[in-house]
Amino acid sequence: MSRSTNLFSLVLVPLLTPTAFAQQFNVVNSNDKELRRSAHRMRITPERLRQARRALEEATGIVGRMDPVPVPQLDQLSSLWPQVHGTAARERLEQLYGVLRRAAADAPDEAAYRQQSQAAQALLASLSEVDANRAAVLGRSWPEPPSRLGQAAAEVRSNFETELGKQSMRRIGMSNPEKLVPRLEELERSGTLDPMVSGRLAMHLTQSGRREDALHLVDHMIGQLDQAARDPRLLSEYMSFLSVLPMVDPERAVTAATALARVPKDLGGGPAGMTLQMPGGQRLDLTSAETAIVRMVQNGRLGPALALRVIDANPDLKTKLDGIGGIDALYGPNAARPGPSPETISAMSGNYVGPYFPSDTGPVIAKIRNLVGADPASAVKKLTAEFQPEHFQQLLRAAQQLSFQDPDLASTVLESARGLLGRVEPLEKRAQLMTTLIRIWSQVEGEVEPKLYREGFVLVDDLRQAPRASEQTPAVGAGPSRAAADNLERTLVAEYARDDFEA
Repeated sequence: MSRSTNLFSLVLVPLLTPTAFAQQFNVVNSNDKELRRSAHRMRITPERLRQARRALEEATGIVGRMDPVPVPQLDQLSSLWPQVHGTAARERLEQLYGVLRRAAADAPDEAAYRQQSQAAQALLASLSEVDANRAAVLGRSWPEPPSRLGQAAAEVRSNFETELGKQSMRRIGMSNPEKLVPRLEELERSGTLDPMVSGRLAMHLTQSGRREDALHLVDHMIGQLDQAARDPRLLSEYMSFLSVLPMVDPERAVTAATALARVPKDLGGGPAGMTLQMPGGQRLDLTSAETAIVRMVQNGRLGPALALRVIDANPDLKTKLDGIGGIDALYGPNAARPGPSPETISAMSGNYVGPYFPSDTGPVIAKIRNLVGADPASAVKKLTAEFQPEHFQQLLRAAQQLSFQDPDLASTVLESARGLLGRVEPLEKRAQLMTTLIRIWSQVEGEVEPKLYREGFVLVDDLRQAPRASEQTPAVGAGPSRAAADNLERTLVAEYARDDFEA
């Protein structure tokens, strides 16, 4: 192993498990709020994230100077930049792409050109999470292989942009599906939406208040099952799509599961099938289609009547389950399970799918986006004027969900909710909502700003000075105002201790 490769490995270790690192490297600036917010999402301290970013900067500089280009290490770096330092990712990924492009233009053989092309596609797919238009422009500039490399290398170049488009769409769809919404009709017409991205996008549309668009997309994908059944990879992705449907529309979940009964057994089984394990040691072999259906039934989002319809629509699966006690064998603490607990959808490396939110959050988010429009400067004033105190909890849930898609808009929503708080009466109710606001503010922003702490402690004082119903009657216990003050004070002190324990 060369000295440069050894040095690269030494740099990569502190990057993946950050430790103290020298301060001599210049890092693209980012504001404190962005640093805190990013560190909070990665579950590390802001200082450790700052150290990781310095290490990533040095690793990138080393790779840029190495000859020949270490393609595997460069591939690792390209996936790390959007995760570790999104604000600097565009500039650094373009630099790495330039390194790859120069190497590909002078590739010694077809294998090297192919490897460099695949690394470039992965790199530009990472860039598309930050700037999809720029990634597409750079993709068109990928060099033709030297003529001496022959037809195989030429075919790699001819397919370069098509493969890049697929990878970019997958990355964007899984990490930030909102970016695909304006292109929804175009993507459906072109047939480039795969089942995995369709499921993620349908769930996002439902949560964003665009239910009709979500159902149209679901119906389109259900209609593609016959085509997916001929491709084992697509069929496997269809199973992941199936797991999302109960959260989008339970009736469609039944329709999709029923359609699986048409899939030939030789396509619905094979290596992807699993074994249903009973507590007593009994084992039941399932095809991959049957496994997907069992997981969907067990995730609890289908009611009993719909679950029975799903099982009845798949006669082979019903016969198997009847042998172990019927559908009841899938429920309870001793339920039979095909492998690990089901997930709603598998997240690609580096992407967070986000939790499931109540259906009433979707219309609120749609309204927020419509009000904010292209004028974020007056967004807080617009939202505070439009929403009423009774919408406070919905705004907080919207901020939580938006924090996974649009952190700046999530901050705006929190500010508008904060503006509504002064209109909440009585004070005890205001204290209860302030407690919730403090906790969610910490989740979304990484820490609570000092001004909000001051407002909270002022409210604690107001509660303690509030007159009792009868000043002549001795208080029994703390009373509602005192109890509300104590609860809010505990929350404020606990959250403040996270930010500054000594203070």
